[in-house]
Amino acid sequence: MEKEILKTGKPSIDKPWLKWYSDKALNVEIADMKFYDYMKLRNLGNLNGTALNYFNRKITYGETIKEIEKTAAAFEKLGVKPGEIVTFCTPTLPETIYAIYALNKIGAIAALIDPTTNSERIESFINLFDSKHLVMVDVAYPKFEKFLAKTNLTDTIVISPADSLSPLMKLGYNVKKMVTDIKKETTKLDIPYGDYYINWHQFMELGNNYEATDAPFKPNSPAAIVLTSGTTGVPKGAVMSNENLNAIALEQGYCTNMEKNDTFLNIMPPFIAYGLVCGVNNVLCNGLEMIIIPKFEKGEKKAPVNGKIPKIDKANTFDTLLMKHNPQHVLGVPNFYTKLAESDKADKLDLSFLKCCIAGGDTFHSKKEELVNSFLKAHHSEVLINKGYGMTELCSVATYTTDANTNKLGSVGIPVMLNNVKILDLETGEELGYNQVGELYVSGPGVILGYFGNDKENKKTFITDENGTKWVKTDDLFSIDEDGVLFFHGRIKRMMVRPDGHNVFNEPIEEVLLSHVAVEDCAVIGVEDKNATGEIPSAVVVLKEQYRDLKDEVEKQLRALSLEKLPERDVALDYYYRDSLPYTLVSKVDYQKLKKEIKDKVLIKNK
Repeated sequence: MEKEILKTGKPSIDKPWLKWYSDKALNVEIADMKFYDYMKLRNLGNLNGTALNYFNRKITYGETIKEIEKTAAAFEKLGVKPGEIVTFCTPTLPETIYAIYALNKIGAIAALIDPTTNSERIESFINLFDSKHLVMVDVAYPKFEKFLAKTNLTDTIVISPADSLSPLMKLGYNVKKMVTDIKKETTKLDIPYGDYYINWHQFMELGNNYEATDAPFKPNSPAAIVLTSGTTGVPKGAVMSNENLNAIALEQGYCTNMEKNDTFLNIMPPFIAYGLVCGVNNVLCNGLEMIIIPKFEKGEKKAPVNGKIPKIDKANTFDTLLMKHNPQHVLGVPNFYTKLAESDKADKLDLSFLKCCIAGGDTFHSKKEELVNSFLKAHHSEVLINKGYGMTELCSVATYTTDANTNKLGSVGIPVMLNNVKILDLETGEELGYNQVGELYVSGPGVILGYFGNDKENKKTFITDENGTKWVKTDDLFSIDEDGVLFFHGRIKRMMVRPDGHNVFNEPIEEVLLSHVAVEDCAVIGVEDKNATGEIPSAVVVLKEQYRDLKDEVEKQLRALSLEKLPERDVALDYYYRDSLPYTLVSKVDYQKLKKEIKDKVLIKNK
């Protein structure tokens, strides 16, 4: 039954979304403890339940906690101190998880970086964090050996994906790796283990017969660091507190239908907030069985390397993994689900095992959302896509579609129960009312501490109001309806200013183009006008295969459709075509690459 909400016309005061939450959910309290202690507390009665499923080796919560304690002892014997930042460059592996929680136990901080990031950027962040210790996956060694001497690192802990495999699987891994090395005409990784490089086994021996110090909880202190995506600039180190991580885990438990011992397919890497918070900590705090996928293939065409196009390992694509593991819960970006619906294996899929499909991290256009929901229904699933919105600055999650009432087509759901939101007019800065488009601001326990060593950007993003409430300025355009449901309208940073001074946003144009039967995918970007100051709104379109020889005819229809559905000055003026859109490492559309391709005349305007 809906609760009565006072209507002042200002959503941040009315908070109409609260009517969808129970009194119990609205009266929860965030745990004042380290996030490792919170994970342990939540699983005291679940020690025999499976925490980690690594290539069918099942590791219980009791065993996971023991490994974390041993890892904490090893870190302390290595000399890691409370408050110290240890840099990670690893995928999701059991050892990665042990190490993150172990550092939290002793009061140190894990800073996670994508190991495929370019060497210069990794080096700059290691130096920014003043890390003395690095945790690295072994296959990344050739990249790291080039710059480690330029840092203050005193040692590097090297993890192999084989470290936690069963003996039989480990043998198979080593044989496969040897054959791969021979084919590449290379030798095995020649890591000079000794005083500087130590493997995981050597590292763990340091903690033998030693019990690590349990550091005291310090309110609002750094607990973990991940990098922002950098899609609109240089990545920044986002500093999360224990309270941030505990709050999101608590809220996730109330916003989803997760139950202890449910299975969760974890394909998101730990070096992004979405992966660390939602894929690791939320899963373990809620007592689920995490199916670890250290290497995930997006199933997209890859860029050539040394003139050759790398093959896709189909064993690690989304559709194959779903068929293999039958998880009850899965977390991904919209592109994973749309690719699933287009998979050549789709006819074989029975998705009745799914309890929850979470999509976030990028825009889910209405047409694609309808496509995926129809696909799920046709394959015996009773669930709809559960959408959400978040940012690294919000510790990943800010809104969620909690049930059918809040899962409106094209929406991102309602604020999670402990958050508040307001939408401000871009010109006046005044709060807008219902169904008006402006910039979204979010406050709540998920608002991170800030960017590491970057006061300039902190002042731009984190705004404290006259009441002392800290808000995140999202740079995203939203509206909110009377039910408290939020709708995304575009990124301010992707706003295009035409030569005539008119502001144009990509989202409405993309929605219209995607509604055409011939369009498989599209992205709208601003292309610098060489003859005047401003940008030309330009569409990069991927046509379905059967329409690719009909570009001119389809384009005429797209232009007419746009003028029918949108104001005359809010349409794409130029059209470019591609066989597929480029995506970033975290599967967001790579708008910067498209701009560069047009600037470099890789993509030629259709005339």
